[in-house]
Order: sequence, then structure tokens, then C-alpha cells
Amino acid sequence: MGKTPLLRGEAYRERDDVLASLRAHHPPRGKGKAVAQPVDPPVDRRAPAGTTQELRVQGVGVAGHLRPARGDDAGREEEPAEHTSLAPARLDAKPIVAERLQVESPQQPCERIPGDSGRVLPIVPHGGRARHAASPPTIDAATQGVKGADGLPSRRGVGYRTPMPLDPQARELLDQIAALGGRQLHELSVAEARQAIELLSQMTGGTPEAVASVEERRIAVSDTTLTVRVYRPEPATTLPLLVYFHGGGWVIGSLDSHDGLCRALANAGRCVVVAVDYRLAPEHKFPCAVEDAYAATRWAASHAADLGADPRRVAVGGDSAGGNLSAVVTQLARDRGGPELRFAVLIYPATDATMASPSIRDNGEGYLLTAEDMRWFYGHYLRTPEDALDPLASPLHAARFDGLPPAVVVTAELDPLRDEGEAYAARLQAAGAAVTLRRYPGMIHGFVPMLGVLGQAKDAVDEIGQALRTALA
Repeated sequence: MGKTPLLRGEAYRERDDVLASLRAHHPPRGKGKAVAQPVDPPVDRRAPAGTTQELRVQGVGVAGHLRPARGDDAGREEEPAEHTSLAPARLDAKPIVAERLQVESPQQPCERIPGDSGRVLPIVPHGGRARHAASPPTIDAATQGVKGADGLPSRRGVGYRTPMPLDPQARELLDQIAALGGRQLHELSVAEARQAIELLSQMTGGTPEAVASVEERRIAVSDTTLTVRVYRPEPATTLPLLVYFHGGGWVIGSLDSHDGLCRALANAGRCVVVAVDYRLAPEHKFPCAVEDAYAATRWAASHAADLGADPRRVAVGGDSAGGNLSAVVTQLARDRGGPELRFAVLIYPATDATMASPSIRDNGEGYLLTAEDMRWFYGHYLRTPEDALDPLASPLHAARFDGLPPAVVVTAELDPLRDEGEAYAARLQAAGAAVTLRRYPGMIHGFVPMLGVLGQAKDAVDEIGQALRTALA
């Protein structure tokens, strides 16, 4: 039988024009079928749902339990801005590596998360199962090799170059992108990259969910005027408010590229969503996006009643670069006297612009977002290499983490940003914030808006929605 493509309809028929400017470096992976990978040691898959998984780290912890699996930017003119060359060695950046970790999961290898006092981190890989081995696998920072309960090296450990298992749907998506050919993202102009992300979002986002209303407003903030798009899931009800910042490396992405996700979050979280069209680099370099995000959050909180929302129940959220902005906004709201934020949604957030975490090395090629792409984004966004150590660009480098709101942090197993997102969750928890960390096995960076082609994207939206409803009740 022939394989049904994930990318369908009119968008699929236009695929040559759409993705010719995307990936050429994803090697074909068979015929899009999952390849079974042995797990060390054997897994008892009869373990009941709700079993706690513990990731033991020196000094950090995140609470949680297992659950069963269940643009209009293309027209912008690009300034011939100078591309900043980032070299972490010049910044004396040190890799984020824990001394020793333990994790129970058949779905992913042990992770490195920084810590300093020996607390326990229950980590929640989506769709995972408890392991009933005598001892969990461990990672030793000295060798950076994962060992199973039998003491033998794992086939899927951090430090080993054997590819980790891709989710079958993600595998098929990457195979189809690879089959189309084209240049890598970091080889494109800014205008080409912006067009590519808009078209990719149309091809993978699926049918947008219906909401009660969608309206755009122009708001005056600081020295500029921004557009925000307001989504209401139901009429005539005072609801919580989520201020959302789209991803795209501070360079690409738009209100349109994340329209489907914002609709889904409004419905799943039963909240008003205010999506912010912050200014992009290289036309507007760091810290313009930060100041836009903070100013828009202050505006949304002060106009909550006019938006049909409750000013006492305000959250911020975003994915990737938007997750970075969300994390920074929570710190600025604490330090600049408001607004009061009740919750944060951090979807694979970029938290360390020094690019020093091990997952950048381990997942930096072949999983859609590459290490070279990240250097391209940071080169356009930051003014100088020294900006990488500024907490407004790298919230993981903040001097303090106390006084920040509770958060849900979503990470993807095969994402270059995985480690820094989980490190940020650990810092929040160590400072006393209530944090839920969800790691999605076999997933790639950027998966959450791909609601039309990835089942785990829908699962993630459902879990984020539940977290919002609980936190903002």
C-alpha cells in the first residue's frame, strides 16, 4: 500500500515552492516507519499510570507524575544588518553538566541539569512508563556515558552518537522535508526564512479551531505601536488571560504562523489569549523584543477588563524564542513592580544564548532545528557576543530566581534546546516555584504548533490547557 503523506491538500501540492528553502540535511530514514530500539534494562509496561518518575540531581527538583499517552512577515524589508558572530569560548561559557543523575524512563536517556544540593527531581516524560528494575540507569559526568541497571553502556545514552528514536510521525515529517531538498535555514536570507516558516506552519498546523471571536488591535507601547491579536474561546464570560509570544528565533514567525496554536490554547485553557506581534531582528536587535514583550504584557494586564479577562488571573507564555521572552518577562515583572503574573507557559524555551548545553551537541543536526541555525538566529538577534551573558537574553544567567510565578515547562527529547529548558525549570524549582516539567519522547524542536501532523502536539496543548485551567482557577 502507498504511504499517505503527512503534508496534504493544496499546501502539499505546493510543497516544492514551500520547502525548497528548508532542509537538505535530514537524511532519509527508511520509509517513515519507526525503528525499534532496545532498552536497557527491560521495561515492565504494566506499571500503572500516575507512577512518579524521579530524576536525581544535585540540587534541583520538579514535581510531576506520569500520564498515559493519549504571516504576514514576508513583506518586511530586511536591513543589511551586520550578523553577529557568536563564539562561546570568548565568553568563557561553561557547559551545563550535573555531577550525577538518575532517571527511570524507557523513552529517553538521562539528562544533564545543573544542581547543587542533592534534591530529587521527578521528571515527567509524556507517555512514559515506570521501570521495575533493581536500579535505574545512571549517568556519570566523568565519562558522560549512560549505563543501564546491569552496569553496561546503554545504546541510547548521552555521549553516544547512536541516534535516539524519533517519534514515527516526526520521522515521516522529516523524511518528507528531506525529500524536497533545498538550502538549510541558516543559508537563507531573512526574507526567505520568514516566508519558509509561514508556509511550513500552513502545511503542518492543520485546520484552525473555531473560537468565539478573534480581533486585532493596535497598541501604543514605549516608542512604537504593536499589533496584538485577541482570541476569546467563549463570549460574555470573564476569563483568565494568557499573553503569548510566538517562536522563531526573534527573527522569523508571526501572528499568522502561530494562529492555530493560539486558537487551540484559548480553547484548551479556557482563557483569553493575547498574541503579541513584537518587533523582529535584525531590523530591531536585542533588547527590542524583550521591551516589546514586557510593555505588551503591562498593556494586556491593565486592559484585561476591556478584553473580557480577569486582571487578577494573568499568565504569560511562548514557544522557543517566545518561551525566552516569557521567562524574561516574569523576571522583569518581579523587578519592575508588576504586573502580577500568576503562571508561565514555557515551551522548549531558549534560556542560554552561550549555546553551552550538551543537548546542542547531541541534537544539533538532523532534527529540524540545528546548531548552525541557532547561531544564525543569535547572530541576527544579539548586538555583540557579550549580549549572550545578559539575563535579558539568557534568563538562565539571572542572578536570582525567587519571586517568580509557577510554570509548566515543555521540552522535546531531540531538541537542541532541551537541556537549557530543563535547567531553567530546575532553577525555578530550587528557588521555590511550583514547576511541572514535561518532556515529550522522540519529539523535535517546534513540534507543538504542528497540530495537523503530530499527535503529541495535540497532547501537549491538552496538558498545557489543563495546567492553565488549574493555575488560573
